[in-house]
Amino acid sequence: MQQSVGIFGSPEEQQLHWENCRRGVVPDNPSMGMQIPSVHDPSMAPPGKHAASAFAYAFPVEVARDQHGHLKNAMAQRVIDKITRLAPNFKDIVIRHITFAPYHMNTMFGAPSGDFCHGLLHPDLMGPNRPGPKGFVDMPIEIDGLYLAGAGCHGGPGITFTPGYNAAYQVLDDAS
Repeated sequence: MQQSVGIFGSPEEQQLHWENCRRGVVPDNPSMGMQIPSVHDPSMAPPGKHAASAFAYAFPVEVARDQHGHLKNAMAQRVIDKITRLAPNFKDIVIRHITFAPYHMNTMFGAPSGDFCHGLLHPDLMGPNRPGPKGFVDMPIEIDGLYLAGAGCHGGPGITFTPGYNAAYQVLDDAS
């Protein structure tokens, strides 16, 4: 079993998702990512069960916050329905689920507008155009002992854990 899965539509569908969200509408067939960490660490779920995390890539963040509650519930149902179309018993085996709106992600993780990429996902803001553990090559951090390790760093964007890995190894290198 694979631990991480991305489920996308065509570029045209992606564009439609974005346009719907701009109009305050939850996409009917959202593109999404899903992680099942218990595949590699069975202790994360009861025996014979799995823990999964699914997230939609587009949400109508510009609507009034008091609308987010029913929109997040609609999105959760559409994500569950989409997974169920691919894995027909999925809906029946979900014991419980928790859904977070973008403002939850902002509060819990400092993710602007709930964006786990911490800003625009654009080629100009990827790879070497993101800072490493000690800043940018041509603009290093001038504070000893300060290391960058967030989703906005190289190895990101998103929740890859690579920036933390890079920072940990930089700390070890600096200590030796």
